[in-house]
Amino acid sequence: TTARADTAKIERLRAAGAEVVILPQEQDQVDLRALLRYLGEKGIQSLLLEGGAVLAGRCFRQKLINRVMVFVAAKLLGGGDG
Repeated sequence: TTARADTAKIERLRAAGAEVVILPQEQDQVDLRALLRYLGEKGIQSLLLEGGAVLAGRCFRQKLINRVMVFVAAKLLGGGDG
């Protein structure tokens, strides 16, 4: 999150055992390059991006993506025994 986050919520998350990291912001959102640097320092070398179009678009525009894997699943609707 960024310094603009609700401090009471941050404290509740920390009290519950979550690690909350305050990162710089870029255009009112988390600075993605700062986030990736932080994760790299923690030894994380791979990241699954499951956000929506805004997050994916930001990552593509900033050239932060080096591999894309697309998963497509059939969505079945209707009755049945399942």
